[in-house]
Amino acid sequence: MEIILTHVGDRPPLGIHSAGIAILATLSDDEIAQAIDHNAAEIAGRFPAYVPELILEHVQATRKAGYAFNATNKVSHGIAVTIIGMGGRCVGALSIGAIPNRMQPDRVPDLAKLEAADRGAAGKSTGGTIAAHQHATLSAPKRRL
Repeated sequence: MEIILTHVGDRPPLGIHSAGIAILATLSDDEIAQAIDHNAAEIAGRFPAYVPELILEHVQATRKAGYAFNATNKVSHGIAVTIIGMGGRCVGALSIGAIPNRMQPDRVPDLAKLEAADRGAAGKSTGGTIAAHQHATLSAPKRRL
């Protein structure tokens, strides 16, 4: 069985997939609101289940847990951890996606720990440290968020 929810070149807005949720969680509340507002039309058109309140709930859960878990899509679930580079900025995220019966809620913390161990190597390759949910800033308000 193969499930393809994201295709090469696809750029879903922040807050839709687990990696985007993890990245959003590193931003200030004002920057999160800006990102959601900036992408509101696209989110409503392409991802109608992802209302702003749900995205904000995911962000809060991510900040509390230290990783993002997204089970909104009934076909595939995802977990993501951030990669923090030089200067304490989030430079990306590592994510795992699986069909729901392979990513049961009781397995999520263990999978997140394994993923966090892998981000250590990724963080070192960026010359940064590994930390969760540090504040980052947007470099340009007009860019795609």
